[in-house]
Amino acid sequence: MASWLADVLLHDLDEELSGMTGYYVRYSDDMLFIGKDYGKAMQVLEQKLGEKSMKLNPKKVEYLMSDAGSSFSGSASRGT
Repeated sequence: MASWLADVLLHDLDEELSGMTGYYVRYSDDMLFIGKDYGKAMQVLEQKLGEKSMKLNPKKVEYLMSDAGSSFSGSASRGT
C-alpha cells in the first residue's frame, strides 16, 4: 500500500524530474537522479515536496561523484 500511495502522491514530481536532462528513478520513497541537472533536480524535489507539506531527511541525502560506488536504497560509498 505504501508504494501505491507514494506513486499517487509523487506522480507530478516523477513527471517533472523524468523530463529533465539526466536519469531519474524512484522506488517508493527512495529516489535517484543522475545527471548534470542534479542541482535543479534537488530544487524541484524540495519545492514539490514542500507543496505537499513534506521534506527531505537531510541524513538520507547523498551526493556521489561519478567515481564513487553506490547501493541504491541501501548504504553507499560517499565521493569527495
